[in-house]
Amino acid sequence: VPVRPGWELELAVVTLSGPGDGSVTLDADADRPMAILVDSGTRRVRAFLRDIAAPPAADGGLEVLFSRGIPDAAEWRR
Repeated sequence: VPVRPGWELELAVVTLSGPGDGSVTLDADADRPMAILVDSGTRRVRAFLRDIAAPPAADGGLEVLFSRGIPDAAEWRR
């Protein structure tokens, strides 16, 4: 999800929805591991993988981003 400077202090909740009834909400209390697969060339999100124990290995031009929810302000600066 593209972010803007200053959101580290303002962003409280992100809800992603897909086809049908599928959706997921992330907030500061979320602790649901999720991997986000991003196309290395186009930077487009290709998939969200939920309920995983560890991030999968990337291959085939995909970058793997691992998340447990919305980071706190200090983590945004990393």
